[in-house]
Amino acid sequence: RWSPYHYNKSQCFGGSMVSGKFSVVCFVVFGICCMMPIPACADDTSSDSFSKALAEVSLPDCYGKDRGLAEFQKAEAQVYVFLGTECPLAKLYATRLQKLAERFKDKPVSIVGVCSNVQDSLTEIVAYTNRSGIQFPMLVDNQQKLADLLKATRTPEAIVLNAKGELVYRGRIDDQFAISVAKKTPSREDLALAIESALKGERPSPDH
Repeated sequence: RWSPYHYNKSQCFGGSMVSGKFSVVCFVVFGICCMMPIPACADDTSSDSFSKALAEVSLPDCYGKDRGLAEFQKAEAQVYVFLGTECPLAKLYATRLQKLAERFKDKPVSIVGVCSNVQDSLTEIVAYTNRSGIQFPMLVDNQQKLADLLKATRTPEAIVLNAKGELVYRGRIDDQFAISVAKKTPSREDLALAIESALKGERPSPDH
């Protein structure tokens, strides 16, 4: 089990889990491997036990309503995106994620934001959500229950589960930012492609 997540602003452009601590990573100009599109390996999770463990998790959203994750498991594609109110890139991607949610609103897709930062207050999370126009659920995971279960280590980090509850993708939202690269606009929407693959019953490929 991870110890509480401590944010270090000096690690805003790069960092990792160090000594069991979940350290935030935001990408503005620099990128590291977790932002690359990474189709998850089959042994990342055991489908039955993983789905059961996920169904047992209940977290409050930023408005104080308890949300059992079982409600999101009804979707054919479950998307969990780990965000943070102080992360510049998470701020940038918030509105894009809302547009993505709108794009898939008529599909069996659940998009869920997750904030696992112990230093982010409810007031800050609500302000971040409202300012970005986010309408999908924003869960507060300051005990890192969900982050631990999904092995999330960075922000923003997207994770996609298919209809069987298998983790099929973890990585970046799109390719605008990478190692020493900052494009004016993205040329590939990795998360959207991963969702579409999950809806087709396929595993996403980094070679889209």
